[in-house]
Amino acid sequence: MFDEGRHTFRFDTFGDVAFWGGTLKLHQAIAGQAHGGVGDGVSPKTALAVGLIAALPVALYQVFSFLKPALKKKEFRLIMTLMPLAVFLFAVGFFYGVAVMKYVIGLFYEKAQELEIGNLLDVSALLSQIIVTSSLLGAAFEFPIVITALMSLKIVAYRSIASQRTMVYFFCLLFASLLPPTDLLSLALLTVPLILLFESTLLINRIVLKTPVS
Repeated sequence: MFDEGRHTFRFDTFGDVAFWGGTLKLHQAIAGQAHGGVGDGVSPKTALAVGLIAALPVALYQVFSFLKPALKKKEFRLIMTLMPLAVFLFAVGFFYGVAVMKYVIGLFYEKAQELEIGNLLDVSALLSQIIVTSSLLGAAFEFPIVITALMSLKIVAYRSIASQRTMVYFFCLLFASLLPPTDLLSLALLTVPLILLFESTLLINRIVLKTPVS
């Protein structure tokens, strides 16, 4: 089972060793010319960003452990209840961002091959774009948690949020337009999930959580 899972991750998902390693030769770009690869390699800034993303769950645990004495029992219980879902949504958003970037990079790479344009990756720029898009999209996937928490604590009413649907759609589109890459296909792929998340949040709060709609 472990071997099957590893094979699926490497070849059938966003991991796709054949694409990142075989087609784009990302491992050579990461190593850099000084270590037998190509280009300048990964900058310390990019490596640090990757490390910070990997350490995020531990950092969140430490933050909430520090804040626990200052929170009321109801507030802390709500946070702890929503925390696993928050981590899950961030991971979904992050990996969805990676998948979108992989898809778009693959399209551009295929077009470059058709036009016989040489491929020399600026790996720091590439990884920076992937990290920025994936991390911000992961953070954006958290807004159902924020909305649900605000309604549960009766800070914001359901009707107030639902009445701002058009404004929320606009901000989803604006947010997606600020993320790399900036082509229309990516804009659609990044905007639609945010809108679906918003509508799903309203639906779940109304039907499952029985949030008052008035």
